[in-house]
Amino acid sequence: MMTLGYDVREPVVAASWTKERRGAFLIRPDVLQPLSVDHLVWPHPVEIPAEVSPLPLWGSVSEARNAFADTGTEAPLVIEIALADITGIGHNWTHAFEGMLHPEMDRWLHLDFHEYGYDVADRYLTSGLSNCMLSAEEMEAVRPRWVRRVNDYGLLSKPADATEFAMVCDANVPEHAPFFAYRLRCVLISHP
Repeated sequence: MMTLGYDVREPVVAASWTKERRGAFLIRPDVLQPLSVDHLVWPHPVEIPAEVSPLPLWGSVSEARNAFADTGTEAPLVIEIALADITGIGHNWTHAFEGMLHPEMDRWLHLDFHEYGYDVADRYLTSGLSNCMLSAEEMEAVRPRWVRRVNDYGLLSKPADATEFAMVCDANVPEHAPFFAYRLRCVLISHP
């Protein structure tokens, strides 16, 4: 696993996706609100400046929380996004993230994590699991094999399943290929 960064996300609101949208995009259309690394699937309330990271992610939990604090609204839901399978991604891509994390900023926080599962997305975090609409025929072929592997968050439960599903996305959505497996966790914060 390679942590790429942190983001803040809006609280999950049940039934925020319409039945039609769930049927068109989700392997498990009974999931009322999927979670995702993709901010178009699971919105973030604060835009991240482009110069912060190669991806729209903060380098520490503290930076994510501080950016959100300026909005004057409730405490954020902070998530961690990590690349689940770093084999075969290439030196240039991993090199782009060197120095982007700032764990020293979180040294006073006690961090724990609640694992949501694994998303499959392209290098810009566009989710192949919940934001790349497959044709009706493709979805009909994919659902029987994958529906039991998708958890109640709309994510895959095992990293090996996410790596395998990345190949399915590569074949069905070549305009976004290559796809990668990402671990998505909620950061639980307490002060020592």
